[in-house]
Amino acid sequence: MTLKLYIRTNEWYEKYSSVLIGATDNLEETETKLIKNEMIKGSVVKVYDIKKTEEKRIFKKIEKYLVGVNKGFYTYIKQRNTRVFVQDGYIK
Repeated sequence: MTLKLYIRTNEWYEKYSSVLIGATDNLEETETKLIKNEMIKGSVVKVYDIKKTEEKRIFKKIEKYLVGVNKGFYTYIKQRNTRVFVQDGYIK
């Protein structure tokens, strides 16, 4: 099975040096749900095809890279199968 790995941003994410990273098997449906829940409308800026079996490994590599490069923090939002990276110092 193939998933779409997406990177999403909006004005709020940009202000706090953040991105929303998620994986889904139905990008259109996920996009519709995200748009409904965003106070500031955003958009998907990158999409990659990944194998479902590789999802956890890929997210671990992304986390390691982002935290290592930016000394930030990275969290997993289980309900949406998405990850948020936030630059260190913005979340207290």
